[in-house]
Amino acid sequence: MKRYGVLRTVNKELIYVFSIFVFFICGFIITTDLPILLYSQNQVDPRSLTGLFDTRNIEGVFYGARISSQGVNGTLLAYNVLGKSQQAKHIEVDLTNQQLSAFEGTEKVFSFPISSGRWRRTPVGRFTIWGKLRHAHMSGGNMYLGTYYYLPNVPYAMYLSNDSYPVSSGYSINGAYWHKEFGRPISHGSIDLPVEDAEKLFYWIDPIVDNRPLTQATPQNPGTAVVIYGTAP
Repeated sequence: MKRYGVLRTVNKELIYVFSIFVFFICGFIITTDLPILLYSQNQVDPRSLTGLFDTRNIEGVFYGARISSQGVNGTLLAYNVLGKSQQAKHIEVDLTNQQLSAFEGTEKVFSFPISSGRWRRTPVGRFTIWGKLRHAHMSGGNMYLGTYYYLPNVPYAMYLSNDSYPVSSGYSINGAYWHKEFGRPISHGSIDLPVEDAEKLFYWIDPIVDNRPLTQATPQNPGTAVVIYGTAP
């Protein structure tokens, strides 16, 4: 009986410890955007990027719906039309109002509605454009949570980075052919634009695009500054 009582006490302690562990994990899930254990973010390796339209892989998935990237094959027609501006360019992304504004000096050149991150929040801070792709492959999320996405041929991807979010983090400003919900958060962290607006921004923003599918910023051809601020609704 004494031994049984000791075992029962040990079992109660184990149950108590396990309950605390479960409570901690549940609290972690609730109080974070999407924990890394349950969510995967699109990662980027510049060495693997081609920027070419993948004609063999055009079918994608977003929020459980099948979508097609057919018809978003970007062109090279405008790659050097705009040239180099004499005034400093910068981008401001207002998450509160879901709006992107592009400036040359103090003059506003463009203003577009966006969709920022819903399942994974779009980071705030000061960034620069480190690279531009006419077409990119993006995937991530989690099937069990209903957040999985697989998006081939994402048009006009303009990748962002800073000291806190390196090149490999995969955050970008890009065109979105898989939804029309601009003006409210729906993305997985990146900044979605209507395809026609993304095309305009792509050829305006630095680094200046050449005739290669991938354009990376260099000291001679630096990327445009991007400031992201506010809180998404």
